[in-house]
Amino acid sequence: MGQSPRVWNEFEWTPVEGSLTQDEIGFRIQSHGFRGLTVFFMLISFGFSFAGLTIFFASMSTTGLGGEIFAIPFLVGGAVNFVLFLFMLKGTTTFNMNRQGITLSRSLFGVTKSKTRLVSDLQSIESMVVYRMNKQPRHGVGLKFNNAKPLKFGVTLSSVEQNWMISEMSQFLQR
Repeated sequence: MGQSPRVWNEFEWTPVEGSLTQDEIGFRIQSHGFRGLTVFFMLISFGFSFAGLTIFFASMSTTGLGGEIFAIPFLVGGAVNFVLFLFMLKGTTTFNMNRQGITLSRSLFGVTKSKTRLVSDLQSIESMVVYRMNKQPRHGVGLKFNNAKPLKFGVTLSSVEQNWMISEMSQFLQR
């Protein structure tokens, strides 16, 4: 934040890139790639889109807007799942923490969405449930804050990588 661009170091045992200086710690998580969960979102996206377009075009021959309106949730669901598919295929997540603030950014094709919190509001850094799939929790790195939603990321990383990141952030704050 305000410093010159840093050189990211890639550690040999993980795809996570990291940077540590006296005043700042940062991590960059590259895209998930074309693996099982990415393929799942791609297939769901195409399925919703196909169903929505089929309903839309089939209802055009009838009178009224009933069928066209019924197709909207399918088309929206297909679009949302397509964005998730693209993020898992090509997106990056960047985490930066300095003595004053914490920033979590997600980027896809040059479009970045960031969330910023104050370090003074930080309650804890721990492994946290990010979402559930088939009633099974999926854990990631979580930061809890006073009076703000937690920041969660790194669900695609192994538990060893998540614990390493949690440990590095905790040690940074204790310096």
